[in-house]
Parts: sequence; structure tokens; C-alpha cells
Amino acid sequence: DQLRAKLDATAKTVPAGQLADSEPSLAEQQLRELNDELTRKLLLYTELHPDVVSLRQLIEQANERVKTENEGSQVAAARVRNPDYDDLTDQLEVVDISISDLSRRLDTAQIEGAELEEKIRLVPKVEADLKRLNRDYDVLLNQYEELTQRRESAQLARELDEGKKRIEFRTVEPPVRPLQPSGPQHGAFMMIVLVLGLGAGCAAVIGRFIFSDTVLTSAQLQSAFPDLPMLGGISEVQATGASRFFSLVGLAGNGAALLAVFATFFYFYQLSPDKPDLVQLATSVTESVLSKRAIAEP
Repeated sequence: DQLRAKLDATAKTVPAGQLADSEPSLAEQQLRELNDELTRKLLLYTELHPDVVSLRQLIEQANERVKTENEGSQVAAARVRNPDYDDLTDQLEVVDISISDLSRRLDTAQIEGAELEEKIRLVPKVEADLKRLNRDYDVLLNQYEELTQRRESAQLARELDEGKKRIEFRTVEPPVRPLQPSGPQHGAFMMIVLVLGLGAGCAAVIGRFIFSDTVLTSAQLQSAFPDLPMLGGISEVQATGASRFFSLVGLAGNGAALLAVFATFFYFYQLSPDKPDLVQLATSVTESVLSKRAIAEP
């Protein structure tokens, strides 16, 4: 709209001499200034604004003065096309093309907006369909898994029944449990352990006595410190009769308890006559199981 208004205010032709002049007349300068001012005002106000209306009136008066000056000038009457008018015309064509392109893009955007609005309206329906499909899928999946398990159970039971019919029992040799151990005899083994235990106890006492750093006699002290004089010694204190008696009784009691435990285990593991006939027992159990299975199967 601004370009059209400026184009309307610009003359199509101008005198040939006006283009040759280096400086425009005063009226033409005022006309250009008024047109520039009108362009700035139109950016801010509408056509009905008082400033715009007054500017247009001033522009009309300036146009009249320019026409009067052109008619009264002594320059040759030949007129040529105004280059400013051509420039404005070209700018107006470019703007018209831009407006057409923007209008086309606006129509396309409006169509796309309408399609998107239609899709937005379809979203709740699509979500409901999705929930329904998921629910149906879960139900079908549970049914499928249940049926698959039932099929596998049935197939396993059928294979088990068929396998039972194909099983044949044949006793090659009845199980036998030996009455005597295959390893060393328990009595001899316990005797060896007893002897080794007593020997280990005695060896521990003797070794502790031998490797002990305690000085027990004056001769040991003299040999350990030959350069030092020995002033005297204390004689060994003998235990009383009652203390010795109790010590011997305790030692004898411990030995008797150890021998009693050994004799008990030796009797039950080696000499006890009340041992069941394990071979006969295992044979009878096997025969009874096989006879029951033969009666149960045709």
C-alpha cells in the first residue's frame, strides 16, 4: 500500500531538461521530503490519521507547484519517462510476487493445520483402540501360554505312560552288602590310633622337657655361666604322701578311662556277635519289590 501511494504521487514523465539538471528545484525537493515523511507516517498510522491526511494535502499542493513550474519553464517541451516511477513499478511487482508466494504458503499451511486438527480429534479414538488391542492381546497371550503349558503337560504325561510300558526289569544279580569292611580292620585301626596317641603324648612331654630353657639343677647353672661363682642352691622339695597319692590316683584314673573307652569301641566294632545278616535282608527286600511290580503290571 505504501508503494502504491508513493507511485500515485510520482509523475510518469518528466521534462528532458530536468534530468539533465544536477539539482532539483525547491518545489521538487519539498515534494520528495513530503513523500518521505508520508512513508514514515504510514508505518505508524492509518490513512485516516490527521497527520497522514494533512501530509497528503501538502503533497497535492506540492504537485501543483511542480506542475506549474514545469509548465512555466523555458526548457524544451520534450518529456521523458521518469526513472523513479519505473523503480517504484519494479518494486511493486516484486512485492506483488512475494505476496502471491506468501498467500500460496498461507493456504498450504492452513490446509496442513486443518489436517493436524483432524488428527488431534482422532487421537482419543486411536488411544482407546490401542488400549483395547493391548487388552485383547494380553488376554490372548495368557490363554496361549496356558494352552501351551497344558499341551506340554499332556505330552509329558503321554511320553511317561509310553515309557512305563516299554520298561522291562530283569534281575541279573541281587544287591549284596559285605559284612566285613574292605579297608583295615576297625580293631587294629583303633589299636594303632591308641598307641600313636600315647606315644605322641609322651613325646610331647619329653620334648618340652628337653627343649625347655628352665634351669633345674646347679650343674646346669654352672655349665651355663662358667665364669660366675655359684653361691648356693635350694634343695628339691619332695611332695607329701597325700599329694603323691592323689597324683598317682588321678593318673591311674585317666589311664583306666582311656582304656575303658578303647575297650568299648573295640567290642562294638570288632567283637560284638549281634550283627544282622545284611545280605539276607537286602535280598528279601529286592525280591518283594520285584514281585509287587510284576503283579501290578499285566
